[in-house]
Amino acid sequence: MSQETHVIDLKSKSEYQSFVSANKRTIIFYGAVWCKECTPIKDLYRRISNRYHTKIAFAYVDVDEAKLDFTMLPVFASTFEGKEADNLLGNDTDSLKNFIRDAIRCKKHDEKESNNENNEEKEDKSEMKRTLKDEDVKRKFLPDVKMENEKRENVKTEKVRPNIKRIIKKSDVKDETRVAKKKHYIKNNVEQNKKTTSDVKK
Repeated sequence: MSQETHVIDLKSKSEYQSFVSANKRTIIFYGAVWCKECTPIKDLYRRISNRYHTKIAFAYVDVDEAKLDFTMLPVFASTFEGKEADNLLGNDTDSLKNFIRDAIRCKKHDEKESNNENNEEKEDKSEMKRTLKDEDVKRKFLPDVKMENEKRENVKTEKVRPNIKRIIKKSDVKDETRVAKKKHYIKNNVEQNKKTTSDVKK
C-alpha cells in the first residue's frame, strides 16, 4: 500500500508510536503477503481511506516486516488519543465499514467514557447516601446522648446540694451552740459577781 492512497505504511514500533501520537483517531490494518484473506479487503480499505482520510488517519502494517507475531489475520485496530479503543478480526466488508464508522464517531471510546462517568456518578451518589445516613444517625443519636449527659449532671447536682445544705446546717448549729455557751457563761459570771458584792457589803 502506498502513501498516495492515504494509507501510511508502518514498518517499526517507533513509526507506529509516532503515527498514533500524531493523530487523534487512527485505523491500523495488520496484514501480510501470505495472508489470503487480506488481499480482497485491501482495495476496500484503500477506497475508504480516500473518502474519510480527513476524519481519521489510516495505516497498514506488514507483520513480517515489523516483526510482529500474529497467529490470525487480517486484524484492524482503532486508537483514540494514543490508546487502543477497539479491534476487529476478519475480512467481512460490512463489519469493516461499521468498524471504521464507529472509529470515526469514536463510539466505543465514548461508550467506555460514559460508562466510567456513570459509574463514578453512581459511586458518588452512593457515597453521598452513606454520608447522609451517617449524618441522620448522628442527628438522631446525639440529642439522646446530650439528654443523658444532662440527666447525669442533674443527678450529680442533686446529690451535691443536700450535702452542702447539711454542712451549712451543721456549721450554723455549731456556731449557735458556741454563742449560747458564751452567753450562758457570761450570765453565770455576772450573777456570781453580784453575789460576791452583796456578801462583801454585808
